[in-house]
Amino acid sequence: MSPQTYVEYLSETVVKEEDIPQRHPVRLFADHWRELGRDGSIPVRRDFSPVKVPALLPYLVVHELIQTEQGPDLMTRLEGEFYVSLNGKTNRGHSRRRVMNEERFQMRLKETQDALETGIVRFSLVELLDSEKKYHKVFRAVFPFRSNGSQSEQVFVVLADENTSL
Repeated sequence: MSPQTYVEYLSETVVKEEDIPQRHPVRLFADHWRELGRDGSIPVRRDFSPVKVPALLPYLVVHELIQTEQGPDLMTRLEGEFYVSLNGKTNRGHSRRRVMNEERFQMRLKETQDALETGIVRFSLVELLDSEKKYHKVFRAVFPFRSNGSQSEQVFVVLADENTSL
């Protein structure tokens, strides 16, 4: 079965957090993420409570790094409404490898592994076409979370159109 890509990525540029407007969902989640990792460490997943950031939930995607017979993979655990609207459908519960082309999957896998290993958040500005071929320019960031006291296995991806303000 060949993967189907519902979002067509046109370009992606790494940006600094300061380049993102203060009231943008990515920037607001960055502030919340830092609060959760009070001592500067990667926050623990159980410390995240959606009731503390309800306005950010439509822009949130959770991926878990898992091991399969084919090697490491990313399982989509949660998708906010904005991301689902871009794709035209939900991919929750599905392997990222099965819903994107291999090159894009390898890029996202490496990005996830790097975030989990280093604890560094990666911010970017992405140009894309959604499932209806509508153009979007979105800010995007990848936030690592530890699943227990030491192991990091999940990333929260936050993305929203560049002019979104909360």
